[in-house]
Amino acid sequence: MKNKFNEIVNYNCILVKKFYKSSFYSEIIKECKKTESTFFKTFHHICLNVINGIYADPDSEIILPDKYKKECFKNIKFSGDGILNWKFIYKINEGKPDWIDDYKEIRTSPRGTNIWPCSMKQSDGKTNIQTINQWKNSICYERIDFLLYYIKHYYIKSNSYSEQLKALCSNEYTKLFLDSFTDSDEKTAFAQFVEFCEFEELCEKIDNIKPYDYEVSNLNTKDLIILTDDHINKFKEQIKSVNRYGLTRFVEYWENYYLHVKNYVIKK
Repeated sequence: MKNKFNEIVNYNCILVKKFYKSSFYSEIIKECKKTESTFFKTFHHICLNVINGIYADPDSEIILPDKYKKECFKNIKFSGDGILNWKFIYKINEGKPDWIDDYKEIRTSPRGTNIWPCSMKQSDGKTNIQTINQWKNSICYERIDFLLYYIKHYYIKSNSYSEQLKALCSNEYTKLFLDSFTDSDEKTAFAQFVEFCEFEELCEKIDNIKPYDYEVSNLNTKDLIILTDDHINKFKEQIKSVNRYGLTRFVEYWENYYLHVKNYVIKK
């Protein structure tokens, strides 16, 4: 049976490479150079929009691993979500055409796609309740370490981030999924969640206690350290300047994160 997910990823790579070789791409460069003061901003804005128009999302074709078909998940619908989305990979490579090779390597790796519960309709039958991957985008700045940190607070029933987590768990599928992991004599519920999702390498195991647990690593530092509230608050301040100053600052503030996540993804 053909892997439709990989077929779509390959299709995206072919189309984007054709775009870079096209006369249209050459014309974009030519026209943008007429206004050098805003060249990079205008150029990347146009390229991102063009690529977005030809890009096909492969996540609906993800093949669900057997462990997600267990009895405890029978009432949950799942979908895929790229651990690094294509726009992030484009930006961290400063829009250079070889970003597409990184994209292919990351998205075709088993670890390149996280599997989370799907969205649900609210009682009005129209509005979708936010999913983990949407929450990761809106609350966690697309950072998987921030997401894990918040989820750990859910399991330890911390008052920190309680309002955000309440909103996240208003999605019944999400709550059922998270609540399927419970403390045991051997390991905590969070440790079970981490190991089920294969996030061990993004965390530090604390095994000198029973039950054993994990602390989440700060993936945006050169040498991994344990993530704290202060790290998150500092990043939120820094990211404001990233949004103001474009790709140069983007690479500056995201480079370590990208390298750690990419190494985690392609290692398997």
